[in-house]
Amino acid sequence: MMSATDLSNPFSESGTPDSNILIERMQESDLDEVLNIEHVSFSMPWTRNMFETELRETTLSYPIIARWFDAFKDSENSNKKPITKKPICGYCVFWHVVDEIHVGNLAVALEFRRKGIAAALIKNIITLGQQWH
Repeated sequence: MMSATDLSNPFSESGTPDSNILIERMQESDLDEVLNIEHVSFSMPWTRNMFETELRETTLSYPIIARWFDAFKDSENSNKKPITKKPICGYCVFWHVVDEIHVGNLAVALEFRRKGIAAALIKNIITLGQQWH
């Protein structure tokens, strides 16, 4: 699991009451799931190429995903490890420009809406922005 305090891996599980959300950097292998959510969520969705461009632009762009887990277990070193990995439930693409954070895209899968996913993504981005400045 990535720690929000480690800027090389700045994403973490959220502080939501259920704590079943893992936030991590988006990978190219995530794009099929992300695009499914994107097409359901927007009348003018981003294309695969647009997401691929954001994944390549690592100095400015930060595409992240949220995954919902059924449960976590504690390992010997007290790090949470997922028991059951779930599909991507939401994502956000944001940009760090000088001393500002710009959200370019954010969506949550229909079946996961109203569970605090978007709030967890935004909270994580705000925390990261505060650490940067």
